[in-house]
Amino acid sequence: MAASYANRQQKVSGRLGSQSQMMNTASQPNLTGTLNRTQVERRPAQFISASSKSRLDSDNTSIDGQESPGTLRRSRAKSQDRLNSSSGSLGGSRSNLLSSGQERQQPSSTKQLNPNLKPRPSLDDSRGNIVPNPQLQPNSPNYSNVQNYANNNNNYEKDIYSKTLPRDKRDSQPRGRDTQPRNRDTQPRDRDTQPRDRDTQPRDRDTQPRDRDSRERDTQPRERDSRDRDSQPRDRDSHSSHSSVTSQQSGAVTTPNLTRSTSNSSSTTSVVDSKFHEFEKVRVDYLRRGKLYEDTVFLPVNASAYFSREPPMALEWIRAKDIARTNRQAPKFIINDIERFDVVQGELGDCWLVAAMACLANPEHRNLFDRVVPPGQSFQENWYSGVFRFNFWHFGQWKQVLVDDLLPTSNGQLVFVHSLQSNEFWAALMEKAYAKLYGSYESLKGGQMMDSLTDLTGGVTEHYDIRGPLRDIPTNIVNILFKALDRMSLIGCSIEGSPQKDLGNGLIAAHSYSVTDLRHILAGQQPVILIRIRNPQGEGNEWRGRWSEWSQEWQQISPDNRAKLGLIVRDDGEFWMDFEDFLGNFDSLDICNVTPDAPLDVQKKWHTVEFHGRWIENFNAGGRPIKEDTHWSNPQYLMKLEDTDEDEDRVCSVVVQLMQKDRRRIKQKGEIFLYIGFSIYQKEKGYSLPLKKDFFDVHKEVYTSGAFLNVRQITKRFSLPPGEYILVPCTWEPNENADFYLRFFFEKGNIVEYCDDKPEKVDVQPLPVPPDGKAIEEAFKSYFHKVSGEDMEVDCFELREAINDSLKRDPLHRDISLEACKTFISLMDVDGSGRLGFVEFQFLWSHIRSWKKIFFQFDTDNSGLLDGRELRSALSGLGYKVTNKSLASLLFRFADQNGKINLDDFLILMGRLMKSFNSFHEYQKDGSATISLEQWLEKNLV
Repeated sequence: MAASYANRQQKVSGRLGSQSQMMNTASQPNLTGTLNRTQVERRPAQFISASSKSRLDSDNTSIDGQESPGTLRRSRAKSQDRLNSSSGSLGGSRSNLLSSGQERQQPSSTKQLNPNLKPRPSLDDSRGNIVPNPQLQPNSPNYSNVQNYANNNNNYEKDIYSKTLPRDKRDSQPRGRDTQPRNRDTQPRDRDTQPRDRDTQPRDRDTQPRDRDSRERDTQPRERDSRDRDSQPRDRDSHSSHSSVTSQQSGAVTTPNLTRSTSNSSSTTSVVDSKFHEFEKVRVDYLRRGKLYEDTVFLPVNASAYFSREPPMALEWIRAKDIARTNRQAPKFIINDIERFDVVQGELGDCWLVAAMACLANPEHRNLFDRVVPPGQSFQENWYSGVFRFNFWHFGQWKQVLVDDLLPTSNGQLVFVHSLQSNEFWAALMEKAYAKLYGSYESLKGGQMMDSLTDLTGGVTEHYDIRGPLRDIPTNIVNILFKALDRMSLIGCSIEGSPQKDLGNGLIAAHSYSVTDLRHILAGQQPVILIRIRNPQGEGNEWRGRWSEWSQEWQQISPDNRAKLGLIVRDDGEFWMDFEDFLGNFDSLDICNVTPDAPLDVQKKWHTVEFHGRWIENFNAGGRPIKEDTHWSNPQYLMKLEDTDEDEDRVCSVVVQLMQKDRRRIKQKGEIFLYIGFSIYQKEKGYSLPLKKDFFDVHKEVYTSGAFLNVRQITKRFSLPPGEYILVPCTWEPNENADFYLRFFFEKGNIVEYCDDKPEKVDVQPLPVPPDGKAIEEAFKSYFHKVSGEDMEVDCFELREAINDSLKRDPLHRDISLEACKTFISLMDVDGSGRLGFVEFQFLWSHIRSWKKIFFQFDTDNSGLLDGRELRSALSGLGYKVTNKSLASLLFRFADQNGKINLDDFLILMGRLMKSFNSFHEYQKDGSATISLEQWLEKNLV
């Protein structure tokens, strides 16, 4: 592999400072500043601007202060021309081809070409200057904005996609009682626990989850078959890894669902910048001492690259400045300006990350880029001290990650992500910071682009299945894409299948791509929708079908319009496709919408509400709706939708994003993503919150997230009528432990609340005295007098003997422990003597009898133990309501290692719970209590 890597990298022999000679074919451009015959044939003269050709003829490259005459520099869309043409396409110019335009001057400074990659002449940097829809006819419709486009082309879109897209797809359509987990790659859904084939088995009500196999889109196989959508799990196996950046320990039982925050338009720039002083302290300290920073957490060792095996090549960790020096260049953090061509995938199968980085590295998204890659970093002598910083969104928070510039290399060249220019290092350092966040480079192998887009923007990513039995792409997808580009959303797409398989048309299976533009043009008299895609691998592997760079379709466009459309033939991994071909070849589409805190000047922003929660085994991990005995115990969230959108349909747009946390970070421990989803129920009068089992026994969900998927996040858009709804996030199977993060997005400000009980004690009907109750009480009274002595009081030892002797004839009796008897005396001892009289004991006896009866009544599985759900019901049966946090604390204190509570521990729990309520009521006034430390200790130390 090392040899193949070296061969792939060494496309150009020699240095740029000396004699420039090209290897292999003459079709490669030379480096003497002139174009050979083949180049002229590949790129017609009308595509070469005067300024570009002038630079090609006269440009020189400076290497360590020495001028190398005739060395080709690549001007790579750094000019305002590209920025204006690309960003100008947002809105009007995206759907209107300019008839003419003044040529804008290109900046004189350009980036140096990476000598280890195949160079390409920069004949015209208008590759991105695609301007759609030439007004070739005087009466042609006006596509100067998205709304006009959508209105004028509604029927056209329906005609084009009537055979491809289901007409009855609606985002908010309910999918039945138990919507299945899916396997987008290998297995369809079924409504029960075994997979079925569509052709041989009928649909059942409950099935397996669907697996989404996110094992590297470039290196791991992904199967697809035609079995039914409702039949088998989808496995996106984005396994987790440990992060050395954050280490938040969790107990076996902790607070499940309490953290909540809201946001509308406040920027997180201040939050990100607040970490600047930490970085500056490190940088200045090392600069003052004249030393280079070395990361003590993410070490330059093989284990940081590959945790499961030895690297496939000999790795050497070298400083960025030393890597540049081997090429006789000065290191640069960013050369001139950012652009999507800066990012090239290396040997690691992390195309899902690289494609997202390429989306971010766009002048249109400069503010988003600066939030992740803070500006001002460099290799300048008075600034550089070997440390760099990056910010990543991590489950609701922006985390700063510091890294040194020791990078893994082979034969002196970067092994993983790199730039086209060998002396530009922001992309390689950013990948290293992301690898540190998740524990290792290998932890980044295999993933979903929707996750990386979210981590780089903090946005909400909508996922669409483009083709196959699982397709859910709406009929107005073109309009959605136009609007997404107008809102500066980041867009990616993917192809499934066997890794590294060339599909015969230039596309690669099991690979992620970036969507960089969308245009509507007229080819003759025929309207055509074109989409621009970029392969993160850069050179090679471009689409070879219709509207590819050498296709005959471009001959229908005049040379002038081709220039305005930005048709530049160069091997940079970017290409155009007919949108119909796009739908026929790609499997998924991800649109990352920016959130209100994004540093962008957009008119419409989302209102967000977020929660951090946890599914806990035997407590609130209730599983999917078909698990009727446990589903009711899942966390519940009340949505109060009152403020409708600013349109005429009187509905509320809601986007729900459910994420399971930190699974990739602990990938080395064998953790995998669980199958997750959520259901939405209509709230009805007469049921208190949180909803109990009796509600779910007679009500079905009205909306669902779709299939349960083993992915990091699930996002679903709904259009709901005003009202109150209960959202229930859950795992596929009950009793699966996981942390989760839940976000709600509204076009208008609406309310979301976590459903929880308020602590209170309500009166309940006393239990009837059993037929033999009188006899037992008389026997106990006799025994009590026998053991109490002349003072007619018993201590904890005598109390234990009395209780166990009196109850030994009960077939369900278990001996009461000494600890329980101490708790009883602490509860009933009003004078602090540590002893109980008979009257006090009679009062205690009635409670013990009730507690014991309730224990066995709610031990539904007759195990002699209560789990968290049974404990909740038992406490409610005794008139006690506590919050989920308090209930989790009780489980942590009294449950065994399996999360179960026996009778003796239950009696102790009830004694202490009753004492806590009594203590509060003793000091309360107007619903609150003021108590001194001395009083608090007296009440709680015994």
